Amino acid sequence: MNLDSLIDDFLSSGMRGLDPEESLRVKAMNVFQVAFVMMAPLAGLFYFYSGAMTLFYTIIFSGLLMISSIVLMRRMKNLAWSANYALLILWSTCLLITWFTGAMKENAPMNPAMIMNGSVVLIAVFCLGYRGGFLWAFVILLEVALFSYLAGIDYGFPDLIPTRFSRIHSLGIYSVALLTIFAFALLFDRKRGYGTYSEQGRQKNVDTVRIFSPGSQSEKAYLPPGVGNGGGKGAVDTLLEDTLEETAQDLSNKVRADTLADTVFERRAEPIDSPDTFPILKVNQKERLCYWNKECEAVFGYAASQVVGKAPYTLLSKKHRKDFRETVLKVLKEGASFKNIRLKYYSKDEKPVYVTAYLYPSAEKRQSDRTCCIANIDITDIIARQKRLEQSHTETQEKLKSLSQEHELLKKNIASFLRREKE
Repeated sequence: MNLDSLIDDFLSSGMRGLDPEESLRVKAMNVFQVAFVMMAPLAGLFYFYSGAMTLFYTIIFSGLLMISSIVLMRRMKNLAWSANYALLILWSTCLLITWFTGAMKENAPMNPAMIMNGSVVLIAVFCLGYRGGFLWAFVILLEVALFSYLAGIDYGFPDLIPTRFSRIHSLGIYSVALLTIFAFALLFDRKRGYGTYSEQGRQKNVDTVRIFSPGSQSEKAYLPPGVGNGGGKGAVDTLLEDTLEETAQDLSNKVRADTLADTVFERRAEPIDSPDTFPILKVNQKERLCYWNKECEAVFGYAASQVVGKAPYTLLSKKHRKDFRETVLKVLKEGASFKNIRLKYYSKDEKPVYVTAYLYPSAEKRQSDRTCCIANIDITDIIARQKRLEQSHTETQEKLKSLSQEHELLKKNIASFLRREKE
C-alpha cells in the first residue's frame, strides 16, 4: 500500500463506500482532530512559558483526549458519536481557557476564547447537520448565560495569563478561531457542490426559447433584446444537435458494448484483459472480490491490489447495496443470471460512475467453486447529458414563467394606459 492510500485510509477512518458528502465530513473531522492534536503541544509550551500551569495541563490532557477521539471514530465508524465527543473536548477546553483567563471583566472586551464557540457551532453544523448545530448553539448560550450571571454578581474570575503575554494570547486564539471558521466555510462551499451532479464540458447560453402549446402545432419564439429574426439556428438548436450527435455516438458505443456483453453473457466466457473489454469484476463465495480487470482500474481508479479480497458493496452508493447483494447471492447460490441492472458506483476520487451491469455465474459446475461475474457498461456520459438537458428544461420553464408574468403585467399596464387616454 502506497503513501497516498495510507493517508486516504487514515483520513477516512477505514470507512469505504461513503457518499462524497459523507466522506467529506469524515475527512474534515479527522483533519480537525489531527490539527488540534498538533497544536496542543505548541499551546502547552506557551502556557508553560507564561507560568499558567493549570492551562498547560488542560491543553495537554485535551490533546490526549482528542487522540482517543480519532481512535474512537476508527473503531466505531460512527461520525455522529465521534464528532460529538470531539466537539465536547473542544468546547470544554475553550470553557476552561475562558474561565482561567478572566472570562468577563468589567469594561473589558469579550474574552477571545469565547470566539472559538463560533467554530464549535460551525463544525457541528457541517458534521452533524442543523439539528446538531442547534443543540451545540444551545449549550453555548447556556455557557454565556452562566458567565454573564457570574459577572453580574462580581464573581472574581482567575486570570492566569500575565499582562505581558495577554496580547499574544488573545491574538493567537483569535487567529485560530478565524482560520477554523474560514476553513469550514470553504468546506461548506465544496459540500454544496456535491448537491448537484456537475459535468465538465461545454456550457452554451440559450438565446432562443421555443414555446410549444400542448396539443397545438403552433410555435412561438421569444428572442432577447438585440437578437433579430434572421431565420438562422439558435443556440438551443445547436445545443440539441450537438447533444443528440454525442448521445448517438454514446448509444452506438453502448450497443456495441451490449453486444459484447451479451456474447459473454450467453457463452459464459471468461473475461479477458484487452482494449475491447469493459470493466469486469468477480465476486467469490465469501462475497469478496477475486478479479478486477484493467478496465476497472481505468474507470474506478482503484488498482487490483487495493480491492481484491474486499467486499464489493462498499464501492456502490448506499441505496444500491442491499439489492445488489441479494442479486449477487442469487447468482452464487442459484446460478441465476441478470441483465441491465442499473448501478451507481463511486470512483476513487469520489465521483459517481453510472453503469448498466450484467451478472452471471462462472463456468464452474460445483456451486462451491462458482463466482459471480459482473460486466459493467459505463453510461456516465449519457446520464450526465440527460441531467444537463433536464437542467436546461428547468431553466427554460423558469424563463417561460418569468416571461408570462411580464406579459401579463404589460397587458395590464397597456389597458390602464388606454383607459386613462379615453378619460
